[in-house]
Amino acid sequence: MNGLILVGGLSTRMGMDKSQMVYHAKPQWQYLYETVAPFCQQTFLSCREDQKEQFPEELQLLDPYETGPLGGILSAFEVSPNEAWLVMACDMPFVNKHTFDFLLQNREKARLATAFENPITHLPEPLLAIWEPSVYSLVKETFQRGLRSPLSILKNAQVCLLECPEIDWLRNVNTVEELDKFMVRNT
Repeated sequence: MNGLILVGGLSTRMGMDKSQMVYHAKPQWQYLYETVAPFCQQTFLSCREDQKEQFPEELQLLDPYETGPLGGILSAFEVSPNEAWLVMACDMPFVNKHTFDFLLQNREKARLATAFENPITHLPEPLLAIWEPSVYSLVKETFQRGLRSPLSILKNAQVCLLECPEIDWLRNVNTVEELDKFMVRNT
C-alpha cells in the first residue's frame, strides 16, 4: 500500500496554502508524511506543477489533471495501478498514527475502499480512506465521464464503512474561521 497526501488544492477559502499550515510544529504536509510513512511502502504528495518548488522532488506525484482530489487519486493509480492507496487530505489536523492504525486494522481488501462513515451525513469520507486497486477502473471511468467527486464514487460503491472512534479525525480546517476555532481549542 502507498500513501497519497493531497496537497494540490488552491486553498481559496483559507487564503493560504493549507499544506503549509503549522499545527504540529512543522508544515502539515510534513507532519502527515512523517505520520503515515511507517504504514506505507511509499508515500507521495499529490501536487500541481506550480507547487514543485515547495516539496521534496522525490515525494512529488504531479497531478496533470489539476481538477481536485479525484484527479490526484487517478494520477496515483496511473502510476501504481496494482497498489492500494491510503489517501488523505492535507487539511485534517487531528489525524494521527492512531487514525492509520485503526484504518489498517479494519481494512477490508475485498471491498473497493475502506473509509470512515461521517456520523452526520452517514456517507463515506473519501479523503481519509484506503482505496483498493479494484476501484481504479471505476475512478478512471468516472473521471472520463466528467464527474470529479470522490464521494460520488464511494457512496455508490461496495465500501467498508467504519464508525470513527474519534470524530475529530474527520474535521477539516478550510477557512480562517475554522482555523481560529482550532487554535482556540488547542491552546
